[in-house]
Amino acid sequence: MNAVILSCSTLTDYVQAAQQACGTDFPVVFLDRKYHVDPAQMREHILATLRDLPEEFDTVLVAMGFCGGSWQDVVCPKKLVMPRVDDCVSLVMTTTERVNPCTKEPELSMTMRETVRAAKRSTRHTRR
Repeated sequence: MNAVILSCSTLTDYVQAAQQACGTDFPVVFLDRKYHVDPAQMREHILATLRDLPEEFDTVLVAMGFCGGSWQDVVCPKKLVMPRVDDCVSLVMTTTERVNPCTKEPELSMTMRETVRAAKRSTRHTRR
């Protein structure tokens, strides 16, 4: 497998931390988070990025969620490995022990760092 990671730039710190924790050093292509405002624009950005990936890569490890449907019906000649989460917040809230689907309620909006801190606190309390 010759893989590349395709990630939203919002997750830069998390992708780097995951690679360090797993002992991997896959090349990473970051999608500009400004496209989150419009899923159609994000979709076009995803398609262009996939189209421009070098031939040497046969597998794309996607480090982001479906992001408003921006991955809907995306077809790529390379193998796509993608988590089944609705967005990046859900992705960082999901552990091997527990899935935390995003409820999409406005009062639950948090920054990515706040989300991870909350998940760590929650995990500590549930492991006692």
